[in-house]
Amino acid sequence: MQVFYFIYFCIKPNLSELINYLLKHPIMKILICNLAFLFLNLPSMSGQGQRFIDEILSGQYEFKMISSGNNFPNFNTEKDFLREILVLLHQGIASNEIQKYFKWDDKTFSTKIGILKNANFIKSGNNGSLHPNVFVCSINDGLEINKQLYSIVKQTADSIQKRSKVVEQEVKKNEALKAYKFEEVSLLILSDVLLDNWQINNVENEFLKSSRTQRHGKNYYVSFQEKQKGTNLEAFGIFGTRWKMLVRLLFADTGT
Repeated sequence: MQVFYFIYFCIKPNLSELINYLLKHPIMKILICNLAFLFLNLPSMSGQGQRFIDEILSGQYEFKMISSGNNFPNFNTEKDFLREILVLLHQGIASNEIQKYFKWDDKTFSTKIGILKNANFIKSGNNGSLHPNVFVCSINDGLEINKQLYSIVKQTADSIQKRSKVVEQEVKKNEALKAYKFEEVSLLILSDVLLDNWQINNVENEFLKSSRTQRHGKNYYVSFQEKQKGTNLEAFGIFGTRWKMLVRLLFADTGT
């Protein structure tokens, strides 16, 4: 009989009668109350989503690149909110929500996505969702990475320390450097020479075992790193402070 009444109300709807009938049943009463709650709170939920995006975009992300020669992006990473699209996608914001937030029409949004796709800065997932194809690192991401940092730096410092005498002897053979005490040029040699400019090819060939990432016919590494608010240091202080940790570890046993 209940099924009959339910079908009847659906065929000849009388909203008040239907609601009164459904409210007599506990399960349907709970369902209707939940639906009413969701309906009434849709505006506030939308506002929460906008505030969440506002919070994400309040962070300052620096553009970083490792490259050489004529290898660099074919678009301006600081213009047209392209960086913001990458940051939001990294934070799990759906592409349609990004379009809605910036109030872009389909053509405008499609053009921006096309630029990033052509540059190999984003890729599509199996379900058509968009994801960054570059390294985007928020402060929280950096904190997680930092948990593993000390052990990696310690291993690197130990490997250099074992061969420090050999390095020092090689420096003395260099015509431009032999007039200086090793302590005077050690930061340049142990940091910039062994760990930076002159080692990128060795890192790629022996560690990564892969050539530099190809993007629109160019080869370069790129990342967007969130900078700590209220500081003049670069994002995560990578070029400003990390070398101090390495130096401390290198000379910890010597007391230098």
